[in-house]
Amino acid sequence: MKAAPGRIYFHGLVEGPSASWQPLADQVKDALSRAGAPPSLLLAGLEGGRAFLEPEPQAFQRGEFSGDPEECVAMALRFLLEESGNDHPTDWLSNLRVVSFQENQKVESLISLDPEGIRITKRETPWQYAAKQESPAHWVRQNLQIVIPVVLAVGLFAFVERDRIGNWFRDLGQIFTGSQVDPGSIELDAGAFAVWIQAEVVQQKKGPLLLQLKAKENFPRSGADLDALRQGLEDLEQRAALTALELGRLRVQLEAETLLTDEIPLAPLREGKTIDYPLPSRGLTALRLQP
Repeated sequence: MKAAPGRIYFHGLVEGPSASWQPLADQVKDALSRAGAPPSLLLAGLEGGRAFLEPEPQAFQRGEFSGDPEECVAMALRFLLEESGNDHPTDWLSNLRVVSFQENQKVESLISLDPEGIRITKRETPWQYAAKQESPAHWVRQNLQIVIPVVLAVGLFAFVERDRIGNWFRDLGQIFTGSQVDPGSIELDAGAFAVWIQAEVVQQKKGPLLLQLKAKENFPRSGADLDALRQGLEDLEQRAALTALELGRLRVQLEAETLLTDEIPLAPLREGKTIDYPLPSRGLTALRLQP
């Protein structure tokens, strides 16, 4: 039990024969919530012919309660007993203790059951918090159950994604060192799309490499424009390109360390906007626009 201002601990049990009363988990959570206490504070259990309520083995904070913690828990017990129709079970016992640490005192409360109802007995003692400066190593030792799974998960992720992580660090290094790909060294083949679309590879300052697409003046912006262009058009590549424009997308083939293919939506071109498609900054040698 680590003492600190605002920290609250619960100990003990509320128990008795299940024949006279058997609180259900949902009822316990509901009663605690209505009484202004954390719903997970008390756990309902059954062992043999005895039922019991035991506190969650953890520290709670003062802000989790709408009033004094012992009063909230006592109220929750009253709700449970009233709903059971047995307000004063004589065969049930409670040694539930509440230990609450405040700025200058420690308050210990005993919640007991007697024929007249629920009774709270308090004892207050002076107490002074002595904060300890814990080293990082001490924190790690105290939280090994958290640290070990996190380290294993990060290590497994780094192993599985080692190529992607390596590429990311290399790309990041290129951004900071300025050693990015020269756009002029990349072969760009716009194919039949060159008739209607201006394509260019550009490098933003301290930014990614981009394939920039702009609509030329003769770019077809409507179905009527497309029909007019098709009339008398015999070039099969251009007819395929017009079909792609009608569908509103084209494919881009990237030759880098591996051959990649992606689709680029063309709707912005019909609105007179520029399309900026990000390109890989490492190993890119050529790209081609295809229907």
